[in-house]
Amino acid sequence: MGKDWSEREPGQPFFARITFMETHRDFHRDPERPIAIEDVELPPYYPDTPFVRRDWANGLESMQVVDRKIGKLLQRLEDEGLADNTLVFFIGDHGRCHVRGKQFLYDGGLRIPMIMRWPSKVEAGGVNDDLVSSLDICATVLDAAGIEPPVPLHGHSLLGDEVAKREYIFAARDRMGDTHDAMRSVRSKDFKLIMNLMPERAYCQYSGYKEGAYPMMAELNILHMKGQLTAAQARFMAASKPKIELFDLRSDPHEINNVADDPEYADVKEELLTELASWRENVIHDQGVSDDFRAVGVFPESCPEPTVGQWISRHKDEYDFKKYGYPGWYPTRTLSEWEKVREIWEPYVFRAPDSHMKRPKGF
Repeated sequence: MGKDWSEREPGQPFFARITFMETHRDFHRDPERPIAIEDVELPPYYPDTPFVRRDWANGLESMQVVDRKIGKLLQRLEDEGLADNTLVFFIGDHGRCHVRGKQFLYDGGLRIPMIMRWPSKVEAGGVNDDLVSSLDICATVLDAAGIEPPVPLHGHSLLGDEVAKREYIFAARDRMGDTHDAMRSVRSKDFKLIMNLMPERAYCQYSGYKEGAYPMMAELNILHMKGQLTAAQARFMAASKPKIELFDLRSDPHEINNVADDPEYADVKEELLTELASWRENVIHDQGVSDDFRAVGVFPESCPEPTVGQWISRHKDEYDFKKYGYPGWYPTRTLSEWEKVREIWEPYVFRAPDSHMKRPKGF
């Protein structure tokens, strides 16, 4: 064990996990290659405003910063003569840190980068469109090391042919911090089905993490309350969710047109529901959602404060939020409160590329 592979014995194999935090909130601006807001392309579910463009561009700049750090790491392997016999994975631990990204089951929340580099074994520049999961990394590492898995694995080695036979990828979301929600999904190459087990809850119910880290939350809520979002943008700001969402990824890669009730997709819907039910029963042994998890009858019917966060702070000794989660009240702030939040975010979002301004706190 050591903090760096330079500490190992001569010729000793090594495993290293190196974490880059720049693409998490806070986003790091890139003074070497700043990105103008006019040069970014937004997904259609975000409003096209300078505020949103700048927040999105800041995220892209943070990726550039990480990219250069990875380049230096790979160069070190080259300089030390280790590159040809070192298998490198570059992945993300979750989807992007944006509204409708991380913690949700759309591709923006589930798809992560997956790049392999092994000059002696993996062809450079190749692109593979197989359905791949981060569960496959364990199987791949064991395969590369010539080790038989001691127990059956859900993942497949990316160095073999089994992964190409995979037809579906599954995912689940439940408690995130003290925010309770429950979603399940199944994805094929062409379709994605999401089952919302708590459709009575808003997508954007209170999350201390998101309201304190995502500037775009303020912009979206303000525009939604003023009726200035498009239908595709407003759908994610609704007070409840459909029980089933189904997307044809061939024509709708941004997952904004729910075709779950379209008769043309009835067979696809039935197929994916069957596969999802099998996975829930046989793999994750899904117990569904309990009344305690829903906090049935626990909280008042509506929020008596201007913000849900204020109410939670003032009643933290009266309720067991660890057990019941936060109330599902929505919206989580009044319009005037969201406007205050946006005003606080403004100088931070538009900070200069070489600025060291800290993210505002206390929302």
